[in-house]
Amino acid sequence: MAAELIQHPETPQTFIHDLESAFWVLIWVVVSYMPTSMDIGTRSNFLKDIMSPKVYDKSSSGLEKLSFLRSRAVPTVPGIENIGFLLSELIKLFAFRYPVVETTTPPDAKFASVMEAMDAKAADINMDTADDAGNAGDKDPNEDPKEESNAKEDKLNAMYRRGLENHLGVIGLFDLILSRNGWPQSDKADPQEMVLSRDEKCGMRAGTAKSKSAAEVFVQPS
Repeated sequence: MAAELIQHPETPQTFIHDLESAFWVLIWVVVSYMPTSMDIGTRSNFLKDIMSPKVYDKSSSGLEKLSFLRSRAVPTVPGIENIGFLLSELIKLFAFRYPVVETTTPPDAKFASVMEAMDAKAADINMDTADDAGNAGDKDPNEDPKEESNAKEDKLNAMYRRGLENHLGVIGLFDLILSRNGWPQSDKADPQEMVLSRDEKCGMRAGTAKSKSAAEVFVQPS
């Protein structure tokens, strides 16, 4: 399920949520049935906590999926570069919908003075470094690096926005990946093992034989 629908269940479901849901299904299959760059602890955390967020009251917060999307970090599959590329492009596309909100609340005055002192010290260090380096080249001294960065960001945002106007962008990405060389000819599902968390292990020691059996079955590949 899309992160937004977990966080806000009252949100009307759209095709964009369906596309994001397809991404979650794909990455679940990859992590569950293919050896990846995730170690067993990271894999267990992903499958049990991120893919199955706990529900409190009427809904869960959905923060696990939000954090994962914003990290833009996906596992790779040794020997199959195409899958890592596909997951990487998909997560960048859907993460665009969940920008990190910048706070407008100013820090406490004491903390602000500490940060101002740090900024002044950093400025002195940068000035010394610039003097040591000499002329940095033919770059226009009047050019604002921030404006250049903002222009690049606006261009990227426009591209991702177009990619979510309909389903054609995602389908086009799949077509591109599937047309590439490098796919195995005779691969098969390889169920990956999980481990119990410390809390689950404590619960097993204190629980009934039935709960212990259920927990043991849960972590075994099937």
